[in-house]
Amino acid sequence: MTDSVRIVRRYRLAVLLLVLLNAALLGLVFFAPHGPPPAPRQRILNRWASELALSAEQKQQFGTLFDAHRAEADSLRALLKNNRHLLVEALAQTPSDTTNALALARQAAHWEQQINEGLIRHLLDLQAVCTPEQQQKMGEAFLKTLPKRD
Repeated sequence: MTDSVRIVRRYRLAVLLLVLLNAALLGLVFFAPHGPPPAPRQRILNRWASELALSAEQKQQFGTLFDAHRAEADSLRALLKNNRHLLVEALAQTPSDTTNALALARQAAHWEQQINEGLIRHLLDLQAVCTPEQQQKMGEAFLKTLPKRD
């Protein structure tokens, strides 16, 4: 094979690769999902609506319940975050303010308990919106989220 034939084959291969690369990029531009991904709230609602086959009314009720739970939990998490800073500051003092640190730890435990109890109430509120079949599916979905036991 002569050098000119090799060069022509290399150019053909390079052109073919460029054509394939352009086709792949154009496919991504035209067929990829457009816009930002859905917000966490919408993603969660869509997941429940799909898994439980929720009606439009049920999905709206789930959204209302989700918003109320999220507001309550977020306010408690903000209190916990501030409490953590205060706890670290109390322990960083020389000598450490252990009396204050212990009081802050008790308060944090109380808020953690409120978050957990709020989650239970939230689940019960969601189940109240569901049919018995949907409640069964919801229970199965929650069991899937548990870590595997050894």
